[in-house]
Parts: sequence; C-alpha cells; structure tokens
Amino acid sequence: MTLDEFLAWELEQLERHEFFRGEVFAMVGASQVHNVVTLNLAVALHKRLDLSACRVLSSEMKVRIETADAMFYPDVVVSCSRNDRAQTHALLEPVFVAEVLSPSTGGFDKRAKFTAYRRSPQLREFLLVEPHTRVVELFRRTEAGRWEVVEMADDGMLALESLGLVFSAEELFVGLD
Repeated sequence: MTLDEFLAWELEQLERHEFFRGEVFAMVGASQVHNVVTLNLAVALHKRLDLSACRVLSSEMKVRIETADAMFYPDVVVSCSRNDRAQTHALLEPVFVAEVLSPSTGGFDKRAKFTAYRRSPQLREFLLVEPHTRVVELFRRTEAGRWEVVEMADDGMLALESLGLVFSAEELFVGLD
C-alpha cells in the first residue's frame, strides 16, 4: 500500500491505524495514565500558546512524513504553519511532536518513529515521556541539523525553544498517584 492509498483507506476505517514503509499498524487503546499525561501536556502547551499562530493538537491528528514513507498519530503535536491550518486530516509541517511511551509501543516510538520524524524538515523538537518512571527526554535539532538530547534543568524546568516557552516536567504528571 502506498502512503496515498493508506490515507484514503484509513479515512474509511472505524479504528485508527499508523503507516510505516508500506505496513499498516492498528492503534490500540491507551491506558488511563497515558491519557492523563497526554492531556496534561496538551493543556500546558495550549495555555501558553493560546494567542499565538501555533496550534496544539492531540492524538486524533495524523502527521504525514512523505520522505520517510510514514503517517503517525503523535500523542501531542504543534504546528505553526499556515499550510497545516488548511489541512483536514494530516499535518505536514509540525515543529514539535511528543510521544507518551507505553510498554507495548515504547521501543517503536523511540526508534522507528523518531527516525521517521527526524526526516520532517520543519520539526525542531521531539519529546518522549515515560509516565511510569517519569523520565522525560527532549531531542532538539541544532542549527547544524544534528539532533541532541536536551537535559532538563536542575529545577525540573524544560525549555521548548521551538515554541519559545518553558514548563515544569511535573506538570506532565499532575493527577497521577
């Protein structure tokens, strides 16, 4: 199946699916913990970007990465692109993507998805959140085009340069035991 064939097919499905290099993967339901962290991140970003040109979307919006032959549903995505505002089903130019890891998909998110997302020229930052261990990893594209791991500040603050904002990593885990 090609990426275009997948998009047409997936629009007619009741369940969500992701596409990677000709293969289709059914999306399974997320845990409550996963949903809490995803919502916390989306709300934190939305509050801070409320009047900006950027739009925060959550796990129902696809990201299409043609150069990687992939289409994914990231947990949280931010696009500041006028072109993306005109898209109905899939963003093409995200600047920020976050994946909340789960035991069943964490390896795929860390390796294959990150490899694919790096091929999106507009993407500046990629955030991985492991809710059970509360590990937060931020990857940022440098001016030279390389990806580096960004350490969280000692006070637990995380700077998202692509969006010009700072938030506490603890905000991600509000409401969890």
